[in-house]
Amino acid sequence: MSDKGIVSGIDLIKECRAIFDQSKIKCEILAASIRNTRQFREAALAGADIITTPFKVLDALLKHHKTLEGVKDFTKDIFQDYAKLAGAKTSKK
Repeated sequence: MSDKGIVSGIDLIKECRAIFDQSKIKCEILAASIRNTRQFREAALAGADIITTPFKVLDALLKHHKTLEGVKDFTKDIFQDYAKLAGAKTSKK
């Protein structure tokens, strides 16, 4: 007999979170073997407390185009003395 109510691991996380919260059961939900940033985001939004994933997925999560744009603009405008301390390369002389 199969459970037609649970169609994915993400659905299972949502169901567990709802049941545990409603019953006031203290626990942490672990989402294991998450393989890409979409799955990571879905698991986190579904209520996972802990997510195991390869380093390449964590690295990809840190590479948002707006973050990279902000870092580029910041390093472009950095004071020369701070650049020396941080070892950053700037276009200012």
